[in-house]
Amino acid sequence: RAARQGHAQAQFNLAVLYMNGQGMRRKPALAAKWYRSAARQGHLRGQYNLAVLYQTGSGVSANLEEAAGWYARAAEHGMADAQFALAQLYQTGLGDGAGDGGAKSSESLELYTEAARQGHARAQLALGRWYDGLRPGQRDAENNNKNYALEWYRRAAESGLAAAQSRLGALYAEGKTVPLSDREAALWFGRAAAQGDVTAQYHLGLFYEEGRGMAPDLGLAAEWYQVAAAAGHAEAQNNLGLLYDKGHGVTKDPVAARTWFLRAAEQENVNSQYNLAVFLDTGRGGEKDLAGAADWYQKAARNGHGGAQYNWGVMLTEGDGAARDLVAARVWAALASAPENPDDVRAHAVGLTDALTPLMSADQIAEAAARVQSWQSRD
Repeated sequence: RAARQGHAQAQFNLAVLYMNGQGMRRKPALAAKWYRSAARQGHLRGQYNLAVLYQTGSGVSANLEEAAGWYARAAEHGMADAQFALAQLYQTGLGDGAGDGGAKSSESLELYTEAARQGHARAQLALGRWYDGLRPGQRDAENNNKNYALEWYRRAAESGLAAAQSRLGALYAEGKTVPLSDREAALWFGRAAAQGDVTAQYHLGLFYEEGRGMAPDLGLAAEWYQVAAAAGHAEAQNNLGLLYDKGHGVTKDPVAARTWFLRAAEQENVNSQYNLAVFLDTGRGGEKDLAGAADWYQKAARNGHGGAQYNWGVMLTEGDGAARDLVAARVWAALASAPENPDDVRAHAVGLTDALTPLMSADQIAEAAARVQSWQSRD
C-alpha cells in the first residue's frame, strides 16, 4: 500500500522482494517497475539497482546507455558503488573515446578515484591497475604512477580484497616498484590464497618449494599447488607434476605426474608439453607412445622450448613417431642451438646438426637454412 501511495523506500523494498523472490516467485519485470518508481524519486539504491537491471538485461531489455544514465544519477550524489560501476562502463567502451584515453576514459579515472577515496576496495584495485598499466608517455607530470599504483593496491589489500593482496605480493616478489621482500610477498600471497585467489595459491606453493620468505616445506608446497591445480592453474599443474615425478612433498607417483602434465599441456603450458612428451617417449607413468610424444614435442618446439626442439629434431632424424624428414630435423636443431637455450641443449643441437650434414645434399642444407631464417624473422 505504501508503495502505491508513492513512498520511495516502500517501492524499493517491494522491488527487492520481487527481485529476490522472497515469499513469491521472482518477477524481475515487476522489480524493474518498482525500482524505477523509487529511482525517479531520487532513491539512490533504487537508481543503482535499476541500472544493474539495464546493464544485465534482467526484467528489461539490456540498454547500456540507460544503465549509464541511472548509474550517473546515483554517482552524482556520491554513491561509491554507482561511481565504480559507471567507471567500469566508461573504461570498457561505453560512449565515444571510452577506453582510449578520450573523454570517457578521463571520466572513468575520476569516478574510480571518487569511489576509491570512499574506501571502495574494487575501485581502489581498479586505480592500482590503472596506474600500473600506464605507458611511460602517459605519466602524471607531478607524481610517479608506480607509487600511485602501490598506494591503491595497498589500500585495497588492507581492505581484504584478495586480488589486490595477490598483486601486492607479486610486486614485493618482483622487487621493481618496491624493494624486494620475500617475507612481505609471502604474507600477502598467504592472505590472498586463504581467500581462494588461485594465482596467490600458486605463488605460495612456489615460495614454500623454494623457501622464499619462509622455511622450505615441500609438503605445503604440494598442498598449495594441488589447490591451485584443481582450480585449473597450468603452472601449478606442471609444478605439481614435477613433485609427483620426484617424490618431493608427496609420494612418488609417475602416473599422477603424467596426468597433471597432460592437464597443463592442454592449456598450452610449454614446460608441461615438453614434460608430457618425455613421459610418452620413455613410457614413464603409462604406455610408451612415440606418436603422442612426437605430437607434444612438436607443439612445445613451436612454442619455443629448446629441449623440445632438439628432441623433435632427433625424432625427425630417426623417423620415430613421425616420418623421417632431414630438412625439418636440421631446422629444429638450428633453432635449439639458439643462445637463449641452456648450454647442454645447445651442445646436443650442434651435435645433431653436425651428424645431419653428411646425410644431406647442398640443396637440402640451403632449404633448411632458409626455413630457419623465415622462422626467426617472425620474431
